[in-house]
Amino acid sequence: MVADAQSSNSMAGSSSSAAEKHVDRLVFSYLSSSIHFHLSDDLCAVGDQLNDLFVELSSMLDHDRQNSGKATVLGDAARVLRDLITQVESLRKEQSTLLTEHQYVSSEKTKLQDENTTLRAQIIELQNELRARIGNNSVNLCSLGVPHPIGRSYTTNLATHPT
Repeated sequence: MVADAQSSNSMAGSSSSAAEKHVDRLVFSYLSSSIHFHLSDDLCAVGDQLNDLFVELSSMLDHDRQNSGKATVLGDAARVLRDLITQVESLRKEQSTLLTEHQYVSSEKTKLQDENTTLRAQIIELQNELRARIGNNSVNLCSLGVPHPIGRSYTTNLATHPT
């Protein structure tokens, strides 16, 4: 009887373990199929987003070709990017050249302003020397055709074009 009880327990144990295994398989199958569907839904959503991005990129590239496949769109986008990079490099070189020219023109302007100031000082000095030589003869410098060192036209030019 003890043997019968043991054999019946082992049979019951084996049938319960088989049932548990069957349930485990069903649960695993359900979960894996559920995960598979969720993954495929996520992949479909990602694929849809990529397709939308390709359509948008194609419209930005003014794609009027009949063959507007992804490889064509990517190739054209790469070509446009290379062209833009070339333009940027060209503009940087041009900016550098213009900056150098600007610095040269600014230094020349400063030199000319300094020379102009020196010449005005020399004019004033020569006029004073001329006045001293003429002395008390009451000769007016304007009657000799010597203009005033700082003419009105120069001061108005300075006012309209500040340095």
